[in-house]
Amino acid sequence: MWFRRPPSSSPARADRWRAFAATLEAQPAEGAAERLRRFLDLGDAEVRHAHVLRRSGQPSLYVFDVVRRRAGPAGEVVRWSSWVLVRSERPISPVSFRVAPRREAILESLEASRIGATRVDLGSRPDLEARLAVLARDPTAVRALLTPAVTEVLQRMVAAGPGTAVVAGERHVLAHVDVTEDADPAALMGLVSDLLFLCTLLPIAGPATVDPGDFLDLG
Repeated sequence: MWFRRPPSSSPARADRWRAFAATLEAQPAEGAAERLRRFLDLGDAEVRHAHVLRRSGQPSLYVFDVVRRRAGPAGEVVRWSSWVLVRSERPISPVSFRVAPRREAILESLEASRIGATRVDLGSRPDLEARLAVLARDPTAVRALLTPAVTEVLQRMVAAGPGTAVVAGERHVLAHVDVTEDADPAALMGLVSDLLFLCTLLPIAGPATVDPGDFLDLG
């Protein structure tokens, strides 16, 4: 969500992030901010309050804020979002896809065109068709992944707040949600838990093969 704020985040938000990271046993990762920005193709957005949880032989879990600015008639407007990212050395999802709450058809079509994907037809499952917009380059393969367990988690995740989206790639899965600067990062705990659960479900939900070229723009 867009709103006017001073140029920098408040000390209170940094303190809340440190407290939340402590509950995750995550460590500060501000040095990874630029790598995250480039990996996620975030343009001129800023990555702030980055923390990472690493365990030997396990995927890495990153949590952080993304801050975007734009000039408006009344001055600078700032948009905050909080992100959760899992990166793994091993394949997670056999096919890449993006999931968000349903929106107007024209907006979904524009988003699909922007990332070179198509909207997955879920007409045979009206309950999902009414709630989820799933975009992918291989709709048939993605439909095979949408088991009851996977879709239950996805529906919980996209209901986490405004602007929420979930993106799965070959070796990463992420989710982001719009927030305000004074929001408590501890509210991300449910999203973190669901993202980790999704990472255990996807490898067993479909075929074991992965197309290395199947990659969605994450911007």
